Order: sequence, then C-alpha cells, then structure tokens
Amino acid sequence: MDPFDLLYLFNPMALQAIKVSDLLHNLGSQDTIPFEKVKIDDVDLHPEHLINGIMDLQSMSAERVGATFREVECGLNSVCDHCGKTFIRPIWIDHYDCTFTSNISPSDIEDEVFPIDDKENIHIDEPLRQAILLDTPVAVHCIDCINDENLQANALTPDEIEEIDYSEEGGTVQFH
Repeated sequence: MDPFDLLYLFNPMALQAIKVSDLLHNLGSQDTIPFEKVKIDDVDLHPEHLINGIMDLQSMSAERVGATFREVECGLNSVCDHCGKTFIRPIWIDHYDCTFTSNISPSDIEDEVFPIDDKENIHIDEPLRQAILLDTPVAVHCIDCINDENLQANALTPDEIEEIDYSEEGGTVQFH
C-alpha cells in the first residue's frame, strides 16, 4: 500500500488543510503540491474516481497566496438529462486560478478568493468544489445520447442560436 493511502485512511483531511506560513513569510516563494484521492462533501464523486491533481502556490504578499490547480481529474456520479441513465461523468480541469488571503475585503467577494485561517492554513475543499462546478455543463448527457444521431440532427447550431429573437412571445424561449 502507498504511504499516502495510509495517511488518507487515518486522516482524510490531511491534504485538504495546507500550512502556508513559509509562503506568507517569504515573498515570491513557490511550492507545488500534488494531491490524490481527495473527497469533498456535497460533491457526488464516484468512490473509485476521487479528485487527483496538482496545486502550484506562490507568495504574493504577507497575507496573500496565489494558487493554480492544474490537471485536476475526478469522476462524478451523474444522471443523463435526456435518457435518465446513470453514469460516471469524467471531469478534467486543465487549470483553475484563485487566491487565498488572511484579510478578505468586500471587493474580494466576487472573485475567486478564499480565506487563510488563523493558523496560516488554506483549505482546498471550496476552491476544488468551485472548479468542478464551473466545469458542469448546462445539460448533462451520457455518451450514448451525445452520440445519438437523431438528437444531434435536432440540435441547434451556434449560428441558429445567435439568430433567436428573444423578444418574441414576451421573451420566453420554448424548447421542444
């Protein structure tokens, strides 16, 4: 068994809280942290396809650390919006940038800014949750429905979507 597996079995939150004291006290310093088998509450991950990836951290100031999550992959338990079939939807996030700060200001509310706690730890659960949510399509389809030629024939092209007059019928668009 891999030593990381043992660490995760005994403390599944071990890599989800990461000490950033060195980064905060050494402006411009960097660190790269790989993570494996991360599980997040409220994200319906398939147990055999937990979150794996790499996080690059860079000191920005005595209270801010920049983070880039890259090569993040996992599998979500999903239900096809068309046929109702359950399947594992693969997630691949090339990169997701965010900032951690010990002093969140009102202007940070709309940005990808997350807190550094009083012990100078960052917690990667919420940024990973946000990155996965941003990767979620409006309509989730299984591979069979994606490849169904009849469904593809009835789909609108990007040019047809641009031609829709949303002002007709009181602004309501009806999908058939």
